Amino acid sequence: MRIEIDIQRCASTGMCTGFAPAVFHLGEDGKASLLIQEPPEEFRQEVKSAERGCPVGAIRVRG
Repeated sequence: MRIEIDIQRCASTGMCTGFAPAVFHLGEDGKASLLIQEPPEEFRQEVKSAERGCPVGAIRVRG
């Protein structure tokens, strides 16, 4: 599983960190970043929830 974040679309809502705090982080600029670029399968459910929960569709999960 690989995660991509479209920083230009990120609205700094922090929804991703609420769904998967071990994977996503908001930087000092308020934009989402990844703590784990390719998280293990045990995080799939949380990461997919973050993808679905992103109000601007800035998160894509591949694989």
